[in-house]
Amino acid sequence: MNEKDIISSETTNIALSAASSLVGFAIGGPVGAVVGGIMTPTVKLTHLLISSWYERRQARITSVVEEAFASSGREEEDILQELLEKPEWADSVVSIIQQLVYTDPELDKLFAKILASAIKTDDDNERNRLIVLNSSIKGLNSVQVQIVRCLFVEKNGTLSATEISKKVNVPEIDLRNAVRDLELRGMIIDNRTEPTVWKLRELGIAVAKAIDVLEV
Repeated sequence: MNEKDIISSETTNIALSAASSLVGFAIGGPVGAVVGGIMTPTVKLTHLLISSWYERRQARITSVVEEAFASSGREEEDILQELLEKPEWADSVVSIIQQLVYTDPELDKLFAKILASAIKTDDDNERNRLIVLNSSIKGLNSVQVQIVRCLFVEKNGTLSATEISKKVNVPEIDLRNAVRDLELRGMIIDNRTEPTVWKLRELGIAVAKAIDVLEV
C-alpha cells in the first residue's frame, strides 16, 4: 500500500461518526474470519450471513444514537469528552446502547429521546431519573407500551383484561405474557379475582408520564 492509499484509508476511518464508533465499541461484531479458498461454501455463506446481520443491526442502532446526539444540541466532541471525564456516565451510555440490541425497533425513537434528554441535561438527578426510566422500559415491546398508556388515560388507572384487549387490538389470551411481564416489572397489578382487572402502579404512572412528555 502506498502513501496515498494509507492517507485515503485513514481519512475514511476519521470520517466515521462519533455515534458509529461508539456503537461499534458497545455492541462488538462478528468474530473475524478469513474467507479463503480452503473454506467450504457453507462456511463462507454463514460468515456472510452473520456479517450482513451485524451490519444491519449496527446501522439501526447507530441511527438511534446519531439522532440522540443531534437532538441533544451538543457537539459530538463535547459529548465524548464528558464521557471520558465521567466513567460512570460512560458506563450508563454504553449500557443504553447495548439495551437497544434487545429492544423492539418500534421503540427506537423513544430511546433516542431518552438518551438525547440525558445527554442534554447537566442535572445529575434528572439524568439519573432518565437512566432509571430507560432501564424500566428495557425489553418492552410496543404493545406493552400501549397497555401502559391505555391504563394511564383512564380516570382511575384501571381496565379489565377484556377492555385492554379491545384497546390494543390483540386477543386477550395472547396478552397474558405481556401483562404478566408488566406485573413483574412493578408497573401494573391485578385485582386477584375473575374477571381480571388491571391497575397502573406508581412505576407505571411514572413511565407513562415520561413517555408522553418525551413524545410530545
